[in-house]
Amino acid sequence: HALPFARPWDESFNNKVLVLGTENQHKSNQTPYEYVNGKDNRREWQEFTARVDTSLFPRSKKQGSLLQKFDVDGFT
Repeated sequence: HALPFARPWDESFNNKVLVLGTENQHKSNQTPYEYVNGKDNRREWQEFTARVDTSLFPRSKKQGSLLQKFDVDGFT
């Protein structure tokens, strides 16, 4: 899941992405932004956003994958 299932409880296609199992385990219950930012690697986040932006993902999948703020009340 791009956004951890346990947070938005979203099982939709737009929240599913193909990733390496080891990276998914390391990401755990974090959004992609929280995971990459936790490594203090701004360049890696820029590369990730460039890959997502140029992907053929639907717009809603791109937005979820690039979400930077996520709180308990929903998406911000």
